[in-house]
Amino acid sequence: MNENSLLDILDPRVKHDSPEKEITAVAKLAKRCLNLNGKKRPTMKQVAAELELIRTSNEANYDVQEIREDEDSDVDNKTEPWGTVSYSSTPLNSVTLPLLVSNNTC
Repeated sequence: MNENSLLDILDPRVKHDSPEKEITAVAKLAKRCLNLNGKKRPTMKQVAAELELIRTSNEANYDVQEIREDEDSDVDNKTEPWGTVSYSSTPLNSVTLPLLVSNNTC
């Protein structure tokens, strides 16, 4: 992905309404989702967490790569088939807790 071409093809309203760092972070996440190797694609839980972090982050030095490095080691080791149930020992954090609470109150 060329850095200049992303902003060239983007809708001007999106460029105007969103910081360039957020646009780039979402584009990098989308590119990872398109990986042909399913083991290297992020899970939906990871995508949701990263999008929430991008949405709420106001820090100038935000970088999706930091998140990816933490989660890649867990994802690469999982080779279970789709029908297998897996459990995570990851503690709840401020990103996943609101998702769980909102799902349980329906």
